[in-house]
Amino acid sequence: MEVCRRCEGNSLGLGCCRWHGSNWFVRMAEPPVLVAETIEQYLLMLTVVDGRSPLTITSYESDLRSLLEHLGSEDALLAVSGMRLDSYFAQLRSMGRKPSTVARAMSSCRGFYRFLVDEHLLEVDPSTRLPVPGRAQSLPKALPEATIDALINGIQGISALDIRDRMIVEFLYGTGARVTEMLGAEVQDVDLDEML
Repeated sequence: MEVCRRCEGNSLGLGCCRWHGSNWFVRMAEPPVLVAETIEQYLLMLTVVDGRSPLTITSYESDLRSLLEHLGSEDALLAVSGMRLDSYFAQLRSMGRKPSTVARAMSSCRGFYRFLVDEHLLEVDPSTRLPVPGRAQSLPKALPEATIDALINGIQGISALDIRDRMIVEFLYGTGARVTEMLGAEVQDVDLDEML
């Protein structure tokens, strides 16, 4: 923002007569960006707008805090170059982090910098040159049918907890759902008429 020193600090075009020549105008610093607060706003946006799970939010927050710690200061987080980000993710790989962990950290970083640009807190997104990592698609190893039968038949009791436990095992086996998906299921998600 340019401010006129002669017209009592009025911005160029807002109360300034503009007759003073360019040497009367000074570029004022933008208000400082509070990184911790901005990270919280980003995580809130992911929760409310994108509907991300609490586990994802916790992971993204950890990724961003780790990046901030690596860079050493909040100013460095806002002024980082793409090369420095490349170096950080190469370091994560060299530390033996799983490819999926590095991919998630890159996703956290890209999303955060895109948020900063969208909110006009940063002019250039330094993460645009980061590669989009392809996630290795490994199929889970299936348990032998005898093992599944033994697991289900191992729950013999007739108490409410035994019936619940057997139902959970059968649900996970029959649907292929993840544990977090099963934990998030509500009664209204089940169509008893169609047995789905």
